[in-house]
Formats: sequence, C-alpha cells, structure tokens
Amino acid sequence: MEKVRILIIEDEAIVARDVRSALEAHGHEVVGIARTKLDAIQQVEDKLPDLVLADIRLENDYDGAEAAVEIRNRFRLPIIYLTAHSDEKTLERARRAEPFGYILKPFDERELLSLIEISIYRHRMEEEVKKRDAEIRLSEARVRCLIDVMSAVVWSTNSRGEISEAQPSWQNYTGQSYEEAKGYGWLEKIQDIDQGRTRNLLFESLRSRSLLQTETRLWNEQSAIYRHTVIRMVPVLDSGGEISEWVGAIEDVHRQRQLEEQIHHTQKLESLGVLAGGIAHDFNNMLQAALGYSDLALSELPTASPTHSYISEIRKVSKQASGLCQQLLAYSGKGLFVNEVFLVSELVEDMKHLLRVSCSKKIDLSFSLSKTMPYVLGDISQIRQIILNLVINASEAIGDGTGQVQLRAGSMLCGTDFFEDAIVSDQSFDGPHVFLEVKDTGSGMDKETLNKIFDPFYSTKFTGRGLGLAAVIGIVRSHKGSLKVRSTPGEGTSFLITLPATLRPKETARLVTVPDQSSEEPACILLVDDEKPVLRLGRVVLGRAKFKVLTAVDGLDCLEIYKERGEEIDLIVLDLTMPRMGGAEAFEQLRLINPEIKVLMTSGYGESEALDRLGHAPAGFLKKPYEASTLVNSIRRLLTKEKDHA
Repeated sequence: MEKVRILIIEDEAIVARDVRSALEAHGHEVVGIARTKLDAIQQVEDKLPDLVLADIRLENDYDGAEAAVEIRNRFRLPIIYLTAHSDEKTLERARRAEPFGYILKPFDERELLSLIEISIYRHRMEEEVKKRDAEIRLSEARVRCLIDVMSAVVWSTNSRGEISEAQPSWQNYTGQSYEEAKGYGWLEKIQDIDQGRTRNLLFESLRSRSLLQTETRLWNEQSAIYRHTVIRMVPVLDSGGEISEWVGAIEDVHRQRQLEEQIHHTQKLESLGVLAGGIAHDFNNMLQAALGYSDLALSELPTASPTHSYISEIRKVSKQASGLCQQLLAYSGKGLFVNEVFLVSELVEDMKHLLRVSCSKKIDLSFSLSKTMPYVLGDISQIRQIILNLVINASEAIGDGTGQVQLRAGSMLCGTDFFEDAIVSDQSFDGPHVFLEVKDTGSGMDKETLNKIFDPFYSTKFTGRGLGLAAVIGIVRSHKGSLKVRSTPGEGTSFLITLPATLRPKETARLVTVPDQSSEEPACILLVDDEKPVLRLGRVVLGRAKFKVLTAVDGLDCLEIYKERGEEIDLIVLDLTMPRMGGAEAFEQLRLINPEIKVLMTSGYGESEALDRLGHAPAGFLKKPYEASTLVNSIRRLLTKEKDHA
C-alpha cells in the first residue's frame, strides 16, 4: 500500500490519537489533526493532504459535515466519515460532501485501511478521467464510464436500453440468465415498489439522451435479498454524435444505508432515554414527599384508625410508582445498580419455578445451561428482570395455542464484527462473553414491528402496557452488553443477549450495623434540596430524630450557609440536581473550604450515574425516594463512622 497523506478532523483527542497510530503504523502520513472547521480548511490549504478523514459531529460552533462539504467543494479531496452517530439533518448535510464511505466508531482498522486505499484509487481515477475527458474517443468513453461508477457489476444495452447480449456481471449479481434479462427483462430484478419509477426514469433518459442515475433495491443472488444499489446508465456516442449503446453499472450502497438506519434508530432510543430519565428523576422528588409524609402520618395514627388503612394504601401506591420510575431509569441506562459477581446459570436455575408459572401451561419451556459458564459482573435483580420479561414476552407471542420457548445460556467469544447488527452494543468490550438466548415458536414479527418493540409502552396487543422490552434495552446498555433480535413472521423470534465475562471471584458482602445516635449534643444537619416539600419533610423527620436542622434551596444557598455556620454543621444532605448551582459543583466548592466535609449525596438517579458526575466520592449516597427511617439511619451511620475514625 502506497503512502497517503491524511488530514484528520476529530475533536476527541483519544480517538484522534488512536486513528493517527493506526494510520502511521501502516506507512501513511498524518499531516495534521484539526478540531474545528476553520482549522481544518486552513490546514488543507497549507498542507494539501491526499485525503480527509472527518468526524461528522464536532463539539463546537461548527460540525464536521460542514467542514467536509466546504473542503470537497473547494479542493475536491476525497472524504471519509468517521462517526459514532448523528441526527438526520446532519446526515443530510454530510451527504453533500459526496463521501467515499463511512467508518463507524469504534473503527475497524482493516476496514479503515481498505476504504482509504479504495478511495485514493477512485479519486485518482476520477481526476484522471476529468483531465482527459476532451481527448477520449468512442473506445475510451466506455472505459471512463466503468471507472466513474467504480463497480464490479457492469453491463451494456443497445441504443433503446434493451439487453441484446449476455451480461456475465449482471447474471452473477442478480442470478438472472440472459434469456430472462434480454430486452427489458432486466427490470424485473428490481423490487416491485421501485420497478415502475425506474422504468419511467429509463425511458425519460432514452428520450433526453441523458445520464440515468437512480437509487433502487435490486435482487442479489448471493445474499438472497433486495439490496440498496445505485444504478447508472451512460449513453455512448459514435463519431456522428448518435447513441450507439448504453453502458450501465451498479454501486452497492446497502451497507451505507444500513449504517444510516442504525444511526437514526440509535439516536431515537437515546433521545427517548434522556426523556424517560428526566421524567423519572422529577417524579422521584414528588414521590419523596408523598412517602415521607405518609410515614409521618402512619407513625402518629393508631393502627385501628380507618385513616391508617387509607394512608397505608397511599404509601403502597407510592412505592409502586417508585418501581415504575426505576423502570424508566433502567430504560435510560441510569437506574440503580448494585453490582456483584455471579453466574447466569445459577440465576436461571433459581428462577425456573417462577418462569414456569409465568408461562401458559400449554407451552413447553425448556432450558439449556452450560456448566462451564464464566462469571459476569452486574445487578442480579436487573438481569432477573430481563430474563422474566423475555420469557413472558415469548409466552405471549405464542398466545393461547401450544408452542415452545427455549432458554439457553453459555459462553462465547465476540469480535467487533459480531456487534455490527446488534440493536445495542459496546464494541469496546469484545472478547469472552456470557450469552443468554430466549427463543420461541410464536407468530414472529415483520421489520416494521421489530423497529418499534423497544419503544416505551409499545405493545402489539394493546397500547400502554408498560416499559417491558424498553427497560431490557436500557439494562443491557448499562451492563456494557449487546442485544440482537431475529424474527420471521410465522416462524418465531429469538432474543440474544451477551454480557462481558469477568474472572473475578465472588465477594462476600459485609453487613454494617447502624447504631442509634447517643451524642449528648444534637448533631447539626444542613439539608439542601430545591423541592420545598422535601425540605419541610426533612426538617420534621430529622427534628424528631433529635437532630438540629438547617435548610438550603440550592448549591449557592448551601455555600453561603456553610461559610457562615460551617463550624456547627456536622453533615450535609445534598441533592444532586438543582437550579443555579447543582450538587456536584456545590460539593467541589465545599471540599475547597473543608476537604474532610461529610456529605450524604441524594438523587433520583442511580448511584453509579450520580457518582460519575462527581470528581470525588461523597461520604454516602441515598437514592430517592427514600423512607424517613432510611434517611435517619444513613445519617447516623456516617456520623458514627466519623466518631470511630476520630
């Protein structure tokens, strides 16, 4: 492979460094790395690279697509996009750069190098064709057409667009014989929904003597599907200026279209996840007040009071609503996770009875579990929810009739190519995985239904059933796993989940005893939350527990109070998400004042999601909504720990 001079447009330093290393290791020269549109254009002018490798999305005022379009228009350099995801509007702008290909992050080194080689070759051939266009005669025109379309599928027709001789490349691609293709028979290999439009475009090009170019779906014999292709037909003129024949070629763009669909689908799921997480977080704050005041009311009412049972029901419903919030957070990938090392096979064994009673008695539920399965690191309750959801879903797909549901679990090696058609995956976790497959003999699904089953509250039976599969995809994403679905109408469905294996042994959890507060002087607690009902509730609960209570409505208010009265404050209960200044920034500012400060962080998000926002770990974490006793015990435990270390 010859040396190619390449400019990288990428604002993520780690990605840019990895790409540079891969290119230089194979003899290419990276002339520079640009992080903005203006920087990229200036470097192209100064260094004149052979090719530009550009990220579609840059974190600044401009994006990579705009830079690529301007570079392509001004300098006619070949563009290759390196992207993780993008919205449809940005993709539309990106196509204006006439990219030579797309590489999906995290990139496959061999695919990148191969595409660079093809792009340089194609670019040079195109430039050579343009340079010599005025000198090309009848025989050279045919060669120019073959180079322009850069395709292995090339055929020719007579002046009327009819195939009149055998076309080996056409037959190899479509499986259509000469007898079937001759005349206008070749149009029959175009999918029915595109056939009429393509026929009309053909006859319009014949009439106007102009280039035919259209994207359509053409049958491919090797893959046995209709693939997205770009068909081009160019008229070849004789010495008298008349059309002597047409040269046609196919560019297979199926992979590019799949990539665009995957990007669009992934972004839709991520957008829904952000919405679901935000709703759950705000709703948790409301539930915090409902649960807390219910606890207070129940503690003051005699058990025999009729009002006691009413409030108990309110508390019960609030707890159920909290469970729904957890499902929303699981879908968004920000749920509460308690990670531990466990065996999936043991988990399934423990669930066998529950799974059998959850299915119809007419269904044959079978299990195939490997005895040599490696451990995984994750939240057992969340993985249990995945298994139960998938088995119940498989049972419902079969309906009232008889059928089979098979649950398989084992181990496998997953390379980056394994994740290409996954609905969700983290390709950085390639290598040993544990797989879990639930397969049914139900009615199956068509492609349109498959594209909707992971949307929140979508159901093929009736609207508003629940989160179901939407929660599954969030849990899989949070566990760095992958999810694949295979379904054919009338033949059933298979859900395949993989989770990264771990070699770490099981750890035994240590129980922590929380003693009662026995201090003669009441400890002073600063309670910080932007929700006034939560502050009022906290003042009452902590006051009854014999604490001295101060309150603040946000991070700025917290800092002012601590600066004035920090010497008397023993612990701060700090909410993570607040206006003006949130808990994360307030925590860092408090540590500058007192590095040993005791902070109990609270949030509607799960602990791992919340702590990821912090530069340092707080003394403790409390998930909203929490019970009054949980808040008091958590504070006492932290204060007791402080005394033990004093």
